Amino acid sequence: MFKEGNNFESKDKNLFSLEEQINLAKSLTNANDKRNEFIEQFGGFDNFAEASQYVGDNRKQYDELAKKAEEARKDFDKNVVDKKALVKHLQSAGEENLAKRISEMFQLK
Repeated sequence: MFKEGNNFESKDKNLFSLEEQINLAKSLTNANDKRNEFIEQFGGFDNFAEASQYVGDNRKQYDELAKKAEEARKDFDKNVVDKKALVKHLQSAGEENLAKRISEMFQLK
């Protein structure tokens, strides 16, 4: 499916396989979704920042979700060498939403 020499077909054992890269993309978007959903339950980030973070352990929960999202992004960024090629593959595989989100996160055109 990919041209010879493409990162997906590389025999370099240090590179992640296509399936692993797709899983990293899904993990990244899922981590961001969980963080964002947590904030939305308080009416958005402004409401959370002004009041809700001071109630119970809300701030601790947010920090944990934010850390997971940051780690997922770093993991994706480090291990997906050719993000544009992955986005193109996702589009051709019918994963339009995932492709769009990754493209927007990394400002790929």
